[in-house]
Amino acid sequence: MLDDFKLLSLIVRGLSNFKKRRAMFTWCRNQKANIIFLQETHSTADKEKQWKAEWGAPIEFAHGSSSARGAAILLCNGFDCKIKRKIVDPMGRYIGIEAEIKMKITFCSMFTRLTTIVNPQSFMNILSMSLKRKIKYTKIE
Repeated sequence: MLDDFKLLSLIVRGLSNFKKRRAMFTWCRNQKANIIFLQETHSTADKEKQWKAEWGAPIEFAHGSSSARGAAILLCNGFDCKIKRKIVDPMGRYIGIEAEIKMKITFCSMFTRLTTIVNPQSFMNILSMSLKRKIKYTKIE
């Protein structure tokens, strides 16, 4: 079992601005969490390399636009975590990963209004099945 395992989840309301992103990354590092889930990052694929360099450790993204959506999972530096599978919403609302951390575990970072999900349990079942089947995205109608 893991000793002193810490998770953190935050709605950040956009990290496109360098000063805000630097302040948020510094604050997150100071919390000493192993895994940090961020929602409403407003990240874009063209800035991914820059954000990873600024964080200094692995980040998994589901990009939205520079002014909306976006989810990310940040791993702390030195945290022994092997990502086995991931599911990424192309609209940037969620990212799920299955990882090994001395045990098999599944994480998901999601930000959405419950009104956009007709049946939350069905959504979670689809997400779970998608990770098991290595499906990148399953549209819910």
